[in-house]
Amino acid sequence: MEKIIEFETDRTVRKLAVERITDQFTIISIAKNDKAREIRAMAIEKIEDENIIANIIIKEEDRAVREAAIKKIDNEEHLTMIALNIKDAYIKSMAIKKIGSQDLLYKILTNSYDETLRMEIIERITEEKLLFSIAKNDPNKYITEIAVKRLNDEELLTSIAMDSESKNCRKLATEKITEEEYLEKLAKLSEYPEIRTMAVSKLIKQDALIYVAKNDEYSGIRMNAVEKISDRETLRFVAKNDEYSEIRKLAIEKISTEDFLADLFYHEENSEVRELIASKITNIELLRGMIKHEKYSGVRKVIVSNVNDPELLMEVAKNDKFYLIRKMAVEKLQVPMVLEDIAENDKHVEVRNAAKRKLGMDVRESFEEDIMDFGYINPIT
Repeated sequence: MEKIIEFETDRTVRKLAVERITDQFTIISIAKNDKAREIRAMAIEKIEDENIIANIIIKEEDRAVREAAIKKIDNEEHLTMIALNIKDAYIKSMAIKKIGSQDLLYKILTNSYDETLRMEIIERITEEKLLFSIAKNDPNKYITEIAVKRLNDEELLTSIAMDSESKNCRKLATEKITEEEYLEKLAKLSEYPEIRTMAVSKLIKQDALIYVAKNDEYSGIRMNAVEKISDRETLRFVAKNDEYSEIRKLAIEKISTEDFLADLFYHEENSEVRELIASKITNIELLRGMIKHEKYSGVRKVIVSNVNDPELLMEVAKNDKFYLIRKMAVEKLQVPMVLEDIAENDKHVEVRNAAKRKLGMDVRESFEEDIMDFGYINPIT
């Protein structure tokens, strides 16, 4: 039979000869050396040793022969060897489809240079520790991102969010974390502002939010924390001490104790913050002290707009240094005797006219010039 295979040119005769050969050595020789691919494929079908078939596949150049041969291999180590040692993407894909071992799939992924094959393999890996290793160490950013998306263990995700060199992987990991323990760790300890921001946005635990509100170096992150805080002492601390006025304002919005707010008013340097404080206070005695102390007209306007107390309005209408403030007070006054005095004696025409209108008097428009003091001076003497 060996002679027929060697010298016979008729393929039909040679096929019949292969069918009758039982000697494994001869069959292996035919599978490796015959010039006709269908003869090689027939011979491979009769080989019993999978290791030999695997080595033939690695050296074989014809896809049809390889395809027939790989169907005979079930040993996953042999399939792994094939996937790592041939270039034919189709045959490699056939090999990995027959591999179930997570460790072997990981071995191929971490040792292969075929990115298409590696992308196919990552979709097959489900073991958390392997996905974690890939996410941390693989040079292909798309594969690392897929690995993070497939991870569910929050402790491992937290490690990626903390330490990954890939910004996208850090963000993808943080998006998947829901447990307060890990969110707190990220909010307090991450060196990346975007990760701390994401963690704070999901945090509920007040202690962690308080820490962030007091200590984070980024104003936007502190603000996000303050928005979620209800602790009175922390809000007071932030209202007094934060270097950014918008954060102080946010804390003040959540404070209702007027004595505290009034005390804060006298120590606050930002006029917009003082305006906010003034808008929240209703106690007339507190407001009286504040308007006498306040040098900035915008803050005094806020106070006057919120006051209906006749005595305080009279004080302002008679004594404030800025005519628009006096005019505002006059427009809210209901005391004829005081209005008459202002209508006759105020130094500014608009204030006098405002008083006259309140009294029902005819007003003659005047173009006279009045001295208007816009300076930061004591408003009420």
